[in-house]
Amino acid sequence: MKLLCLEDGRERNYTRGKNLWRNALDFTGQDADASDDAALASRAAWLHYVEGLTQIEVAKQLGLAPLKAHRLIARAVRDGLIRVFVEGPIGACIELERGLRQCFGLASCRVVPTGSEAGLPLRALGRAAAGFLHGTLDRGEHRVIGVGHGRTLAAMVSELPRCPAKGVRFISLLGSLPRVMAANPYDVIYHLADKTSADADLIPVPFLANTPEDRAVLLRQEGVAETLAAAGTATLFLIGIGEVGGRAFLPSSSAIVAREVAGLQQAGAVGEVLGHYFDRDGRPVETPLRDKVIGLAPEVIRGRQAIAVAGGSDKAPAIQSVLRSGLLSGLITDEATARRLVGMSTRRANTRGRPMHNKFKTTALAAVVTLASTLAVNGAAQAEKPIKIGMTFQELNNPYFVTMQKALKEAAASIGAQVVVTDAHHDVSKQISDVEDMLQQGINILLVNPTDTVGITSAVNAAVKAGVVVVAVDANANGPVASFVGSKNYDGGLMACDYLAKAIGGKGDVAILDGIPVVPILERVRGCKAALAKYPDVKLVDTQNGKQERATALAVTENMISAHPNLKGLFSVNDGGSMGALSAIDASGKDIKLTSVDGAPEAIAAIEKPGSKFIETSAQFPADMVRIGLGIGLAKYWGANVPSTIPIDVKQIDQSNAKGFHW
Repeated sequence: MKLLCLEDGRERNYTRGKNLWRNALDFTGQDADASDDAALASRAAWLHYVEGLTQIEVAKQLGLAPLKAHRLIARAVRDGLIRVFVEGPIGACIELERGLRQCFGLASCRVVPTGSEAGLPLRALGRAAAGFLHGTLDRGEHRVIGVGHGRTLAAMVSELPRCPAKGVRFISLLGSLPRVMAANPYDVIYHLADKTSADADLIPVPFLANTPEDRAVLLRQEGVAETLAAAGTATLFLIGIGEVGGRAFLPSSSAIVAREVAGLQQAGAVGEVLGHYFDRDGRPVETPLRDKVIGLAPEVIRGRQAIAVAGGSDKAPAIQSVLRSGLLSGLITDEATARRLVGMSTRRANTRGRPMHNKFKTTALAAVVTLASTLAVNGAAQAEKPIKIGMTFQELNNPYFVTMQKALKEAAASIGAQVVVTDAHHDVSKQISDVEDMLQQGINILLVNPTDTVGITSAVNAAVKAGVVVVAVDANANGPVASFVGSKNYDGGLMACDYLAKAIGGKGDVAILDGIPVVPILERVRGCKAALAKYPDVKLVDTQNGKQERATALAVTENMISAHPNLKGLFSVNDGGSMGALSAIDASGKDIKLTSVDGAPEAIAAIEKPGSKFIETSAQFPADMVRIGLGIGLAKYWGANVPSTIPIDVKQIDQSNAKGFHW
């Protein structure tokens, strides 16, 4: 049992036994000038709840009458000086947690027992979420925490004991001002800062702008874009889930009006997160509100630790909608809601086909091929003619995508499917046109490797409207894709730059050779910067765009070497650019270490050479990726439920293990 006492601003921890149950009791002490009775109430409560003394024993120890001791302890409870978090196995809730994890692919789930609260069990949810946050802060797991809006998060902060969180920064994920200034009772960030004495950043603009043009103006205001960018660096996100209509938070706080609610319902919106709406299948709903929201884009939280605090069985369809989007890694909810969510998912599975719970691993190529073959056999009765698969690549002048294309054709041939492949040449207009041509050819499954995540949206919408299953591969695409299969790009950048920092002895100037602004590249840069931040003596002096091309990267690297004569290290976002960078480094005669992401054959060969300045690459697995994408597309085509996101591990390659490695 762990008991936490905060008295006079000092934290003391006491640990007893190894029980599965843990209580965290917070005795919030009064200021130095508080009354003697208030201080005495804290002391009496401590002796009773922590030391286990009876009220008579407390009275004797403090030299008080038993009635006085009883009143002091009652006062401590009444004044909220005591907070109790209980964490432990409750049979029915454990089963529901397991069911939710399986149904929605969650990494974590907490279900709190149904109590006496009717409707939305705010107090129970608040206490469970506060217990989670308190444990996170106590363990020092996160430095930047992004926080949303809503009643459940406000309840979490209300139930959170005072717990100093030195070095932690809370950042609001959304504009902090509603359209009606008086309707802002859930200002979570302010109270978090008060409870934890941590740094906290608000976004001091409306949550919703009046027009897209107003939004653009507000985003240009000093500090707004910077705060949103900082929010994107969070390693933990705590968010609420909204519904459409009824007593939903956004309408009740006047953030949106009745006319806008009606438009959302007509468009098929069911659930809301971070101001963006999703339909019953977890697909984004395009509405005029989307372009007015001032906040972090939901896609930023995908693949990270994003925990929603949401409950109330009436809200189950909204929660299910957001869970199906694949944005969340965890959920804190109540027993009644969890039971309904599991029941809804079970009924849906029975009507649409058996849910698929296979866990793909990047090293299990054979398993993926077997999956595709098995699905082909199972679906043979449904397929009177060969399945036609289309894949549009952002480019094919790159060994990485050439490897992917080869693996796709081999996998498709093994199940008797036809394949149509196009090369967009990094031109989104051409890629949209290519998709339109493939739809005319009657494809059944579209694998899309977008050259522009947002720009390809219209093509994705057109394909889905035509009844085609769409799976994004390597880079995600906006719109109703069935699943996204891609590398853990953040990890790739993190690993490469941690390796680089260590290679230069933890100090010196480094630079980043950036690329085109698609999500995988942005994530690699974000991971790199996170790694470098751990080394205070490593200074990031420059970031320039090498466009992931050898010739451009060569010229850009030459410029950076000339501008920064003390440059010790360089991170390239891909191996194609790194080969141009390596030429510039070798020509300079300087000892500049180079790391990258991809695992291309030419890069592996360079790393193998004795004395090479190219010291590491975080290797991807393009053949695995496209085969998994195909397997997922087939599964969806034949009626199975599929994971919305499948992250593929990367592997660190240096001179010690480069020999024999290949895609």
